[in-house]
Amino acid sequence: MVNYKELFRLLKSGLLLYIFYFLCNNPIFAQDDLFNNPVDHALGRTGAVTVDTWSHFSNPSGISDIEQIKVGIGYNRLFEVKDFDAKAAICIFPTKLLNIGAGYVHYGFELFNTQRVNISAARSLAPWIKMGMRFNYIIQHEISSDKHSIFTLDAGLQLKPSEKTGLGFYTVNPFAVKWKLPHWEQYQTSFVAAAFLYEPIKELSFEIGAIKNMKFDPEYSFALNVPVFDKLILRSAILTNPIRIGFGGGFNWKPITLDFAVNHHSVLGFSSSFGLIFSIPNRKK
Repeated sequence: MVNYKELFRLLKSGLLLYIFYFLCNNPIFAQDDLFNNPVDHALGRTGAVTVDTWSHFSNPSGISDIEQIKVGIGYNRLFEVKDFDAKAAICIFPTKLLNIGAGYVHYGFELFNTQRVNISAARSLAPWIKMGMRFNYIIQHEISSDKHSIFTLDAGLQLKPSEKTGLGFYTVNPFAVKWKLPHWEQYQTSFVAAAFLYEPIKELSFEIGAIKNMKFDPEYSFALNVPVFDKLILRSAILTNPIRIGFGGGFNWKPITLDFAVNHHSVLGFSSSFGLIFSIPNRKK
């Protein structure tokens, strides 16, 4: 007798596995092993000019000026599908020589999942220039198959031509490292991103950015940050190819910062991201 319940489970697992492969190789969703942090990627921003703890997962040079130890956790769900959940942990440790970041991301479900451990290092070389690098160790696990792993390298740069303007650039996996699987090679996300920031007053900023994945057409974004009061900032963004609209915000109640973002895809629906950062006081560089 056919076990329809088991057959349905296998069909569902196969469909999820196919969608997972699609998302991993799509530049819209694969910016950081499908953990889209709530400050930039989950909104649709490039992350190139972000100066925040979450910069560890986008442009690593953005952690250069952090003066306190930061620890936090993040959670991201794509299209409100539980099997596409991603979980992250992060720590930033400032020193006199470099700011060091460490992060962990887990994405996937029982049949297929990816884990990523990364270390970043960043430094302000002058008041107007910051540089950073990130080293990644990525493990991919598929049921009935051995685990596979790769090392990748990312790098970023941020410039501040004036008090009200900023430029950012970073590259992810510039050497186009691929997965060497038993019967084929699998593409690992590789892209460059750049953005221009204009901040007429503190916390009020306008951003224009672009991401060019090595295998796809470029995407363009426009983002706006608006301070509501000292503890609350609202964020929004529009991303092309295809059109997506994001909305979010950040609430700071020292020593805790809570960030959130919601993004809508015209076909696939809503995605959400949340992050909680705790600052350990009295730690100076």
